[in-house]
Amino acid sequence: MNPVETMIDETDTATAEAEGRGPLTIESIADFLSTPPPPLDCVVDDLFEAGDKGEIIAPSKARKSFFTIDLAAHIAAGRDWLCFKIPRPRRVLLFNLEIKPAWMKRRFFRRLAAYGIRPEEIRNTFHVVNARGKGQVVREQAVEAVRRAGAEVAIVDPRYKLLRPDEPENAGEGMAGVLDLQDAMAEAGAAAILVGHDGKGTAGDRDDRDRGAGSGWTGRDCDFRIVLSPHADDPQDALVLSLMRRNFPPFESVTLRHDGDSFQLDEETAPRKETSFTRRQRATPAAPLDSLRPHVLAVCRQAGKALPAGVLETKVQEAARIGVKKAKALIALCEESGEIQSTPRQAKRGGEIRRGTPEQVAEYLTPRLAVKVSP
Repeated sequence: MNPVETMIDETDTATAEAEGRGPLTIESIADFLSTPPPPLDCVVDDLFEAGDKGEIIAPSKARKSFFTIDLAAHIAAGRDWLCFKIPRPRRVLLFNLEIKPAWMKRRFFRRLAAYGIRPEEIRNTFHVVNARGKGQVVREQAVEAVRRAGAEVAIVDPRYKLLRPDEPENAGEGMAGVLDLQDAMAEAGAAAILVGHDGKGTAGDRDDRDRGAGSGWTGRDCDFRIVLSPHADDPQDALVLSLMRRNFPPFESVTLRHDGDSFQLDEETAPRKETSFTRRQRATPAAPLDSLRPHVLAVCRQAGKALPAGVLETKVQEAARIGVKKAKALIALCEESGEIQSTPRQAKRGGEIRRGTPEQVAEYLTPRLAVKVSP
């Protein structure tokens, strides 16, 4: 090989290695484990480290951009927020691809003030790139920007602005380039977080793994997911916060409230996601309990005998299309009016209680003897 060919070959090899296209490294498991893993250094405890890949997913207009700003600001300030434990300040780089700078500035002024975070306090730890209409420029320069800022957390809001016209979001292949970019941002040293929106329909109907518009590749590729869902009882002002964590134990969902320009935990409200079923429940006013009493009598008559208490509750739930609590209350209402009765608790029958019409209970307690008729 002549010197010119050697020079070209060495240049190609160096370029390939710099772009991650060099030969794969194969090592013995003993060599791989010859040094201990680095100590855990979470940006947010039990959620992610620098170099991890994550997503923030929520339906349209569910305040996910506000949530993103608030989380980024608290990470930059090193302050705990909601259920997130943030050990120390980290350098955050936020790419804003959707909101014009003037409105972004207004959002920052209001939200930082609501939490008592002074801009000067996070001068050296929070940087923003306002690049509305420049999604492809960000796609080309994001990795270098992460390196220049020394970012430990890099957030792109929203993800779909990174797509090229020939990259359909609904096809896995269409998302490959964006996922490669996320990999490269993570390799550059930042926790790479993409903010995405849910597809059409009711978000709460889908498993958290399948949330987000387009291909399911993104949900399976990331190390963690922060998922926001409208609350079943108050979808306008309450959200259910769920977390998917590849490297940490499962997370119990919580309820959030948005008041003014800040989020707060609502520990008094159970985290019930809005679904198609809960929407129908809100649209159809619940019938008064008293009006459902005929269902209890119909169940008893159809059974033709006193039923075990648990069996009666289940059948009343099905007949009246109500939950277990309402079924118990409805049966108690019928018992108070004398329409049905209960047997005493039968020790010899395993402590069982049966309920039915007065005639059915009487027959159960004093069963009629079968009479043999002589031929």
